[in-house]
Amino acid sequence: MELPICETDLIRNLIIDPKSINQNLQCILCKQLVVNPKECEECQNLFCSSCIDDWLKAKQTCPGKCKNFLATVPHRLIRDAIGQIIVKCKNINCNKQMTLSSLENHIKNCEHTIQICNNQGCQKQISLNEMKDHKNNCQFRIVTCEKCNSPYSFQIKHDCIISLNDKIKQLEIYFELLQISTQKKIADLLERVTQCEKQKIKDNKPKCNQGHDLKWVYPAFKYCENCKQANIAVRYQCTICFQNYCQKCRKPQFKEGFCPLNHPLQFSLQAIKETHCDYCNLNIFSRGESVYSDRLCDLDICNSCYEILIEMNQ
Repeated sequence: MELPICETDLIRNLIIDPKSINQNLQCILCKQLVVNPKECEECQNLFCSSCIDDWLKAKQTCPGKCKNFLATVPHRLIRDAIGQIIVKCKNINCNKQMTLSSLENHIKNCEHTIQICNNQGCQKQISLNEMKDHKNNCQFRIVTCEKCNSPYSFQIKHDCIISLNDKIKQLEIYFELLQISTQKKIADLLERVTQCEKQKIKDNKPKCNQGHDLKWVYPAFKYCENCKQANIAVRYQCTICFQNYCQKCRKPQFKEGFCPLNHPLQFSLQAIKETHCDYCNLNIFSRGESVYSDRLCDLDICNSCYEILIEMNQ
């Protein structure tokens, strides 16, 4: 139990039989019961923390004249022996006795301990055994209105309408702040989703099943290694393991205005009949959409897919 310096003399005055204190538990500087003990690691003499601190301000040596002075916490047996010393309660009207190690806990719960009423505005100092009755009758106590269920100080004249209006204003402020906070969180989440999608697109370079980068090729009817379909238009080829992939299994990856081979895409307001988007595989003409095309690569992208992919790549 670490005690404040101001409590040192008080503790010593509470000892029931000061003459019974073992001399080995005394500070070699003040010759009294050691309080908040420190021990010289070499000579094992005990000092009060306050005593040795004052000593070291003037001298940087051990009071026992040791060559190498190092103050440490005493052995547990020493601390336990100090804790077993019998003391009395510091409260005047309390006659109970206890060990020094139990003193702090006793004072917290002693019915004669003086406390300050914690009702706002009340500063009365009341003993613990009288505190309950005081709080029940304190003019500053908080009571609850039976009509509007609002808490208020007993000494203040209560008006239900004013109280309820205050509650409404508080709720309006609360929900306004909650709305602002929610909108900010939603905006942050949307931004994170957008960044994740962009990063996914950047990191999602087409690769074969073995992890090799794929090469964009002119459509040829071959066997797709992924969907296992034969005689299907393949658009990507692995130059290492020579596997082919159709555009359903490996979507076209392009930059704004250019195909995967950097050919410029040509914009048309209306697609030719039976033209299908190489990304969503839907009929562009029947949907009445404009189209971006590259005839060198035989690539057609509908306007909807183009705008989505461009936005995700930004």
